[in-house]
Amino acid sequence: MLSKLLGYEMKAYSRIMLPIFAALMAFSIGIGFSIRFLPRSAMDNFIFVFAMIIYAMLFAAVVFATIVMVILRFYNNVLGREGYLMMSLPVKTNTLLVSKILSSFIWVVIGTVVGLLAVIVTAVISVNSETLPTFDQVKHFIGMVWDQISAHPYALILWILVLIGTVCARVMRVYAAASVGSRWNGHRLIGSILAYIAFVTIEVILINIMNHFELIKNAASSADMAEPGFLWVILAVVAVEYAVYHIVSWFVVDRRLNLE
Repeated sequence: MLSKLLGYEMKAYSRIMLPIFAALMAFSIGIGFSIRFLPRSAMDNFIFVFAMIIYAMLFAAVVFATIVMVILRFYNNVLGREGYLMMSLPVKTNTLLVSKILSSFIWVVIGTVVGLLAVIVTAVISVNSETLPTFDQVKHFIGMVWDQISAHPYALILWILVLIGTVCARVMRVYAAASVGSRWNGHRLIGSILAYIAFVTIEVILINIMNHFELIKNAASSADMAEPGFLWVILAVVAVEYAVYHIVSWFVVDRRLNLE
């Protein structure tokens, strides 16, 4: 059932996100060729400036659309009227929440990759072939990166887990705030915003309290970001954060759901 829910979520995201990604890549190619072949005087033209503004807006749209889709997919599909259909499916609430988290994480990664590719495409097209790095230079750079990775493979794995956990915890915080806010009849948006602010405030207070413990203090002040102790502490904090917000979301959706 999880695979079916995930497939449904991916299709729902793709209808909105894929056209935005395609437009961004098309503009990246167009801007790259414009910078390379247009005369310098044309760079001050209103049309070119307007195109650059659209280009920047598309970058912002990738981030903004992803955030909006994460919120709306959960709110409409679980807390809204679609929730009647969703909650009637033979699926556990935990499975439903996991499908939402996985689909959100996947699209955050896709959006990040597309954004990086857009920058690379623009840079490669806009410069002359003489200024591009040679194969040996690229090979040397890749070798240097690989040496750094192979020197700290354990730390790399932990950092990847920290990044994955952080994204999932932040998304689940939004879900928890929306779930709590759904209990405010007639004031769901205000309730969700206030719940989100409350969660963030509590996190800040708890982090300040934890800083008084020697383990947290020593790990946070470590100069070596590849130190396993530092990474394990961060990973543990992220895991607890995700677990708390997952429990809050599950409790409201499974036991206290108030559909529109």
